[in-house]
Amino acid sequence: MEEINKKRKELKEIFDNMDVSKDGSINVKELADYLKSMGTSTEKIKEIMKEADADKSGSMDFDEFYILMTTNLQTTDEDTPEDFIDIFKLFDRDANGLIRIEEIKKVILEYESNLSDEDFDDLFKHAEIENGIFDYKRFIHSMLDKS
Repeated sequence: MEEINKKRKELKEIFDNMDVSKDGSINVKELADYLKSMGTSTEKIKEIMKEADADKSGSMDFDEFYILMTTNLQTTDEDTPEDFIDIFKLFDRDANGLIRIEEIKKVILEYESNLSDEDFDDLFKHAEIENGIFDYKRFIHSMLDKS
């Protein structure tokens, strides 16, 4: 239970940072600005917002945000490569299967504030990174094949 409360608190901090207008909700512009800063395409942002905006208000409150983050980013033993690929697609602005490693690092370190640079490097030690870019589909398949 403590772990759930910790994760909820972390997500609340992220939500509050995204809520630039401080009105208790994230509108499309606030979400777009935040996700664009991480390299997410406009089309993908619209897709995320449509999925997350359960009450069709044009914005998402913390509960909607929490559900989006916990249901879409949770992993189980039954996850498929496509489940992980869908997460990485959020950062694939050209829809070509390639992502800048620094974009992923920024997001992961934001969610896992206790993760050191060394820990991050260890997570991606099997990724074939060239010029700061890696093929996330190849990386995911290779990691799942090893487990």
